[in-house]
Amino acid sequence: MGPFPLPTDNLYKFCAFVGVVMIGLCLYRSFNLKHEYAIREIELGAATQRADLEKTALQRLLDEVGAGTPAQRDSEALKNKQREAERLVKEYTLRNIEVISLTKQLTLIVKDRIELLFEFLIAFIAGGFLCVYGFANWRKLQQQQDKLLAPRLRRKKLNVTDPPIITVFGKTFFDIGHAPKDQSNRRKYLPGYAVWEIHPVMKLETL
Repeated sequence: MGPFPLPTDNLYKFCAFVGVVMIGLCLYRSFNLKHEYAIREIELGAATQRADLEKTALQRLLDEVGAGTPAQRDSEALKNKQREAERLVKEYTLRNIEVISLTKQLTLIVKDRIELLFEFLIAFIAGGFLCVYGFANWRKLQQQQDKLLAPRLRRKKLNVTDPPIITVFGKTFFDIGHAPKDQSNRRKYLPGYAVWEIHPVMKLETL
């Protein structure tokens, strides 16, 4: 048996429990989809921004390489720029692939949300119905059980018609923890009671 045993002793209690679980799962799954969509949207925005920056840098390098004379194109500086441009082309291509992938993921999440909306709605309504049905009937059943148990509880009530006289034997103990500042024989929080106690109790006698 786990820490949360299923309430199988009462059908209405079980219905209410299942309804609460269904509503909780619907809300949790809906929140997860919304959170996942927000994360992918942020990632897509960041990837798109990086792709734009790389495109701008690549265009600037290509303009510098294309503007040089044939003699300058053979220089080491321009060759380095050409290699840098090639590297940027590869990065830009990979970034575009990432943007396309994230866009597809967002599209799938939106599609899943639309498809699951109807299922969530049915599950939420079913869970709400089970909650209302279970709790309402559980309350009625509990009231009936209380009415049935009330006579038994009244019969079990102890009625003492001739109370006995009890003599307590023990050591007297002045409990300083309950005494007021003037050390009088009245408790500081319960002035109707004495500070002196019989502690420990050694013997009881009834008359």
